[in-house]
Amino acid sequence: MAAINLSVPHGQTIEVATENFGKTIRAASVKYSQWIAQAELSDDGRSAKLTGSGYRIDLTVDELAVHAKGNVPLFVKMFEGRIKEFVESTLGKGDVP
Repeated sequence: MAAINLSVPHGQTIEVATENFGKTIRAASVKYSQWIAQAELSDDGRSAKLTGSGYRIDLTVDELAVHAKGNVPLFVKMFEGRIKEFVESTLGKGDVP
């Protein structure tokens, strides 16, 4: 297992970022259901837990950024840069390409 610890600035108000965060989590859990076994979004919409085979990632959104922390298989860690790009590209739209 490898630790993942990312922070991606979102450049949005907290209200817009929270809305887009929730949309993105919901869309990703459907589109990538073969990898995301469970996606739990908090009641306030500012945190989520993604779990799957061999990993767990805790996500939060605050006034400045989206943060991801967790443990993932080593091969996933190799794609950390691409994951960051994905978060940056999808957060503003609230969807998953």
